[in-house]
Amino acid sequence: MSHRVLVASCLAIALVAGACFPGYTVTQRLDGDPVSISGRFGGEFRDGAECAWIEDTSGKRTQLLWFEEGLVLFDPVRFVDPTGSVIARAGDVVTVTGPSGGIGETSCAAPGEKVFSVDVIAGPGGTFVFPTFPPLEP
Repeated sequence: MSHRVLVASCLAIALVAGACFPGYTVTQRLDGDPVSISGRFGGEFRDGAECAWIEDTSGKRTQLLWFEEGLVLFDPVRFVDPTGSVIARAGDVVTVTGPSGGIGETSCAAPGEKVFSVDVIAGPGGTFVFPTFPPLEP
């Protein structure tokens, strides 16, 4: 079980309350089989949000979504684990793994850009697995 439980819960809450996380609109439940995608890591701090992405060889960006702040540092851009170890720097090729379900939009994604919910990120500096959430109580 991963943050998919949280996102599924957010979907239910979002239908009632309008949103769960500032800047995110969840439009599809994340319960698909895990998939991995690769690209060059990048990011920027925009409008109070930590925006991170991977870019494919054609220049198309896929925005990366996780529910833990402080892992993307800026000036220079890098992804660090909670101990401060650098997993990837801007321009490094990374592979992210997550569910194949979709997210609607984020404040970071430009129109037409994909958004990918990340469970695992692997880069030149190692691999970081995002913490899993316990099952929700009935």
